Amino acid sequence: MMTLRKACGNCTASKRKCMVQVPKCTRCTDKGLECRYDLQPLSAVTGQAEQAPNFSFNPSNCDSPGYCIMKTLRFRAPDIDPAVCRPGHEDALEVLRLGFRSVPVLARAGKPAVFVHPKLQCGIDKHFVAGLGEVGESGVCCESFQRLVEIDVKAVPVKEALVALQALLVYLATSFFSASQTEQKNEMAERFLAVLAEWTQALLAAAPTATKMPRRNQSPWQNWLLGESIRRTIIMSYVLSLTLPGFRSGYCSNWLFVESLPFDRRAGLWMAESPQASISAAGARNGNEVGQQLNSLHEFAKSLHVSPLVDHNFRGDLFLILLVYGHNGVVDPHLLALSSHHYFSQPTTMSSEKPLLVVLGAAGTQGGSVLSYFLSLVPPPYALRGITRDPSSVKSVSLASLGVEMVAGDFDDPSSLDATFKGASAIFSVTDFWQSFANPSLRDKASASSQSVGAICRENEAQQNRNIIDAAAKVTTLERLVFSSLPSPNKLSAGKYAHVYHFDGKAMVEEYGRSAHPKLWEKTNVLYAGYYLENHFGATGHLFRPRINKAEDTLILSVAEPLATTLLPMYSAVADTGTLVQALLRAAPGKRVIGVNQWLSLRDFARILAREIGKNIEFVDRNPSFDMGDPDVEKDYADMMGFCIDFGYDGGTVDESIVQPADLGVSVHLESVEEWCEKQDWENVLQVH
Repeated sequence: MMTLRKACGNCTASKRKCMVQVPKCTRCTDKGLECRYDLQPLSAVTGQAEQAPNFSFNPSNCDSPGYCIMKTLRFRAPDIDPAVCRPGHEDALEVLRLGFRSVPVLARAGKPAVFVHPKLQCGIDKHFVAGLGEVGESGVCCESFQRLVEIDVKAVPVKEALVALQALLVYLATSFFSASQTEQKNEMAERFLAVLAEWTQALLAAAPTATKMPRRNQSPWQNWLLGESIRRTIIMSYVLSLTLPGFRSGYCSNWLFVESLPFDRRAGLWMAESPQASISAAGARNGNEVGQQLNSLHEFAKSLHVSPLVDHNFRGDLFLILLVYGHNGVVDPHLLALSSHHYFSQPTTMSSEKPLLVVLGAAGTQGGSVLSYFLSLVPPPYALRGITRDPSSVKSVSLASLGVEMVAGDFDDPSSLDATFKGASAIFSVTDFWQSFANPSLRDKASASSQSVGAICRENEAQQNRNIIDAAAKVTTLERLVFSSLPSPNKLSAGKYAHVYHFDGKAMVEEYGRSAHPKLWEKTNVLYAGYYLENHFGATGHLFRPRINKAEDTLILSVAEPLATTLLPMYSAVADTGTLVQALLRAAPGKRVIGVNQWLSLRDFARILAREIGKNIEFVDRNPSFDMGDPDVEKDYADMMGFCIDFGYDGGTVDESIVQPADLGVSVHLESVEEWCEKQDWENVLQVH
């Protein structure tokens, strides 16, 4: 990538140290001079991206998106001064990742993506470029990528160079941000960052000629699309390249150059899918009047401070949302609502001829896994509709950008469910007890009654599930309901374990479904979620998570018998819920299946983890304290563990009707716990003593 001169023209001429700032350095501001920076590349690279920049600036005065994109990243090296790079909102990385991953999905649907517009007329040989809509999870490892990098972008027309660079960006982003990301795949992708830099500079060199000399055989709209596609692609190339070293070192060394790059911020033009729509969005009389209105990222950043982002032109444009995230680390909720309106007011980007899968809890763990899984299938077998309480949330907007129709639905409001289920061929239903548990109104209700908070929330979740079942029973097009539930400790233990509220709020409704809606239950499969492997990283992870004795280089698990050796159905809710739901959609109805990768005890898991991180293992026969600051939570967890010891997690000692995934009669591939452990970052979660 280009390396900048580290001083403005005035400071260079005076041979003075330049305190590089924008729009003016400190010296030029004090002397009232015009401040200009040389944005041409030096003849040689003066430093690596991983090294600290050799200039200083005041972060409080720095409003550069290029700089601030790095500021918002989750990780930075421990020796980097926080004043130079302050870690920001974790959603910034997620939006960046989904922004890149949305490109091939939207390309397949023929919709404008972050930097790829489907209406740009490019006669490209897809044998070489492989087609942006065909990029899969394999990224740089696939054969079509090898053909792509053989292109000599300096020898082909500008349009071909543009599409080749766009394809290269998507391949690299797919590799770096893939759900199947591995260290080997990352290393392979990083070898092609030099190719990305070379191609970007080639397109940058050709850009002035391509954008300033409109082609007579093209309409004004096509000329604008070509120029804006080039500008956006170059910017996103630098954003990706700067993000990767930013994870390692915590800063962006080329922020000044990035913020000088121009683009047209009129999102209404980019989202337009015809010349007429473009003219209308620009408020012009004809195509020639639309013209170009270019802003630098710096000018764009300044405008964010002048007025809130309520301009309808931002609607639906993920490129601008990425820049807003880069600058602020968060997005104004009003902007998200406006952006989401573009998607929610349109028919789903997936074919309406496909059967419709409605996924409840779309922004949650299980629902999110289901959507991610079906989005990864090419071609997707279902049109997807996600139900969420807040369609303007970051996760909802990200899913919408990937082609999911996001719809507001309230489990407490049966009428809202009737509308969201309309036309569904299949429904995946899941509720979240802990959302109810955190609801202040339910806590107030418990305080005003003789019931505990846990009991009130259990009944609230049960009623939500009744509402869902009632609404699903009305859907005439419905072929399959997959109901996420859990066994009933209260019933199976004959009242011995009556306080496992987050199990019973689901379990007690199964009988309601069978008796109240027998025809619906004839086409229902039930998924019993196993013991989340992700629990090791959650709020209660400390209960059963091993710790490290640094002095003896040993992993220690403090859990006593018999709990320590009780088998639990461990599975990754994030990675494998979608796989299990697909199997239940294909399997014959009437199944009740436990979600499990492997049945393991806590000691079994600790042994696997010890092998993964290269430690010895030691077991201490002492149970953790269930003191979690809330008596209902403590009762819930204590009874749950007692139930698992006496009856099994799935109640299998008294209820043999629950089957294993291998017994569904369809093929199901779930990764092993060892494979899951290999992909996790344990360094920052295991407590060291």
